Amino acid sequence: MHMSGESIYIDVAKMISPLERNELELKLREIQCGDLQIPLHLANLESDENLKRALLAQIKCTVRVYIIEAFDLASRDIGSPSDPYLYI
Repeated sequence: MHMSGESIYIDVAKMISPLERNELELKLREIQCGDLQIPLHLANLESDENLKRALLAQIKCTVRVYIIEAFDLASRDIGSPSDPYLYI
């Protein structure tokens, strides 16, 4: 294996385009490290980060729940014909 002592710095934030990934793959082949499939692993990491951001994003919304029928709900006012309630 040829080791030139040259460092390769990878800025994952700049690895968005396929062209940049291809350039990295060519450099890795030059130093005989193309079998490591680093661009593929970086693409998987990027995909995982995008999924994580999407799942953790807070979205405000209104949820409407319509209770059609309920049985044996406890009244909370003793001796009063108040409306019973339930927890959702």
